[in-house]
Amino acid sequence: MSIALCVGGRCGTYSQRFNNDKRYVADLTNERCLFAVGNTTILAGADCGVKANCDTRRFQYSCVLRFGLRDVFKDPADIFDLFSGEHELPGGTPYNIVGSWSDSVKGTGSF
Repeated sequence: MSIALCVGGRCGTYSQRFNNDKRYVADLTNERCLFAVGNTTILAGADCGVKANCDTRRFQYSCVLRFGLRDVFKDPADIFDLFSGEHELPGGTPYNIVGSWSDSVKGTGSF
């Protein structure tokens, strides 16, 4: 995405807001240290704004970043995969793995 706020000799201050949301599916079934996850859905998004002062050639920006993770831990009683496949052993109940978090970034600069 390209944002050109001070093109063509513009003067003054201009602002622009934008967002972006993505959804990824990652196959983590063969990652030994991540045995509890498999085909994991990863969510990522950003809501951002930028303000440019064309006279002073300075800008400021801020973004709120959002992340999420969705999966199901299947066959939890067989974490060493002693029984190939997804066989629910006695005492093993599949459960959802759900996480979400956010962060923010901001800064200033010149152009």
